Amino acid sequence: MQIRYKDKKVRDLCEKRVVAEQKLGAACAGKLRLRLSDLEAAGRVSDLVAGGSCSLLPTTLRRPGQMAGLTGPK
Repeated sequence: MQIRYKDKKVRDLCEKRVVAEQKLGAACAGKLRLRLSDLEAAGRVSDLVAGGSCSLLPTTLRRPGQMAGLTGPK
């Protein structure tokens, strides 16, 4: 599956380990890399398992119905 990013800042966060670790911390950056690997390996969106190994939390009210999922295992 091809991954598109909103802008260069998000691309760098997702593709550069050092940037992710500086901004998110080592544990969260590792979880981000795992989820990106899931996305890259999936042939289509329906192949993905919602949340992967992360807990899902509702996002702010500005994005109703969307979930954030880099909080760690339950």
